Amino acid sequence: MSNFHRLLLCLPFLAGVNLLSGCASGGSAVTQAAISGRIVDAQGHGIVGQQVEVMLPAAYGLAGSEAAWGNPADYDQRTQRTTLQTDADGRFAYIFSPTTYSTRHWIFPPLGTFPRQPPRPFVAMRIASRSPDIIIAGMDHDHFDYRVWDHATGKFRQDTPPRLSGSYTLFESEKAPDGRQTIGGWRMDLTLVEP
Repeated sequence: MSNFHRLLLCLPFLAGVNLLSGCASGGSAVTQAAISGRIVDAQGHGIVGQQVEVMLPAAYGLAGSEAAWGNPADYDQRTQRTTLQTDADGRFAYIFSPTTYSTRHWIFPPLGTFPRQPPRPFVAMRIASRSPDIIIAGMDHDHFDYRVWDHATGKFRQDTPPRLSGSYTLFESEKAPDGRQTIGGWRMDLTLVEP
């Protein structure tokens, strides 16, 4: 049997593998993350003038091969940080600059682009009253979770004061740089109870 005939015998198998595995191309989309929150005391009263440093890591939005093989700077992803101060009711809010997130466009079968929504952000926060400890907050599978990085021990704390609760909502903000569409993203809403 010639090599050509062997190839012809393999074609149905290869076509079946391609149908099952599909064909997708990589891409990206624009999103914008936001954070809002309130710092309260044990009685639920807002803490005025509390300084809050918030950071959206450069790795936010990277997935697949970009996350595994690349450095976020290779994809023009930068860590975004800002310092905020709570108002008279203990509230703070900030909208981060637009950034990209990884997508896959399924050509065969024609399923469209996934994920259909940007990933939920995770943030690192440093509260002036708790400095230099860092709170890392975000989604853990299907629920909101957080950890406190103890700067003194170089480990995550087993006890988790302060108490932090959070939720996410989708929002639309400003026009995209091309001016044709609005940028959508997730807003992380937090409530931090200081002991």
